[in-house]
Amino acid sequence: MLAAALAGLASEVGKDHPGAGLLITVDELQVAPHRDLALLAATLHRLNVDHPEANVTFAATGLPLTPSVLTAAGVTHPDRLFSVQDIPLNLTPPDARYALVEPARDLEVTWQPDALDRVLAVTNGYPAHLQLLADRVWRAAPGPDTVTLADVEGALPRLAEELEMRTFGPRWDRMSDRQAEFLTALAVLGGRAAMAQLATALGRASTDLSWLRDQLLKEGDIYVPRYGQVAIAVPLFAPFVLARYPQDRRTGQESGIRSLEELRNNSATGQDGPHPGKVTRPNPARLDPPGGPGPRTPPPPR
Repeated sequence: MLAAALAGLASEVGKDHPGAGLLITVDELQVAPHRDLALLAATLHRLNVDHPEANVTFAATGLPLTPSVLTAAGVTHPDRLFSVQDIPLNLTPPDARYALVEPARDLEVTWQPDALDRVLAVTNGYPAHLQLLADRVWRAAPGPDTVTLADVEGALPRLAEELEMRTFGPRWDRMSDRQAEFLTALAVLGGRAAMAQLATALGRASTDLSWLRDQLLKEGDIYVPRYGQVAIAVPLFAPFVLARYPQDRRTGQESGIRSLEELRNNSATGQDGPHPGKVTRPNPARLDPPGGPGPRTPPPPR
């Protein structure tokens, strides 16, 4: 019935606007109730089978675990029903620069190269933070026709406060000590590591970390860039974690939670990967990615 109703609606739209149809879009598909996902999949399937002429298109976005959520909801072969495309976690440096330069150029404003470099270094091309920092710089810069490095540096403390208050702080406060410990170990390792490296840093077996990995995946704090690896999903979360962990989390033999120093020492004796000695505890106001300032190669697509 629902498939027939959607097909009918698309047909009525087409009568008023020849060639037009119905577009259904959903964001954060992975948080939908399983029964809704099952209904959605069944409806789209019936549209394909019973109403192939209907001009109906469905598009959705979700975290990398969305296909497994669909499977858990009882959707058979979601890869056959949906055409899945990976969206890169970060913009490439050329795309990130374009996103800043072109809108400003339309208003006859120029970004100085070192100002662009600083924005890219801080945000690592993460779209939401690139947009937020660029907006704060634009509002604060005196102008009239140039955005300078000083303008960017002046906006960074405000950005740090805003991210801590609106994004990082609330999520950090909701984390269990075990989740915070896992994420801190990952930040110590440069923000991306094999599960074996994390096991070494945490002093535990990889199998003991599976439930933590799954929890953080479901929350969107980490993603899987390739089999056997995990990475912090939001680049600026790593320096925030490294700065806050020592003061906010109860560590020690009694709690069983390792200190930041222990995580660094364990990581130093672990397998290949970024040497933790190169990861310094950052000043949150500067918001440099792990490893210090400077453009970094974005991770592979999610």
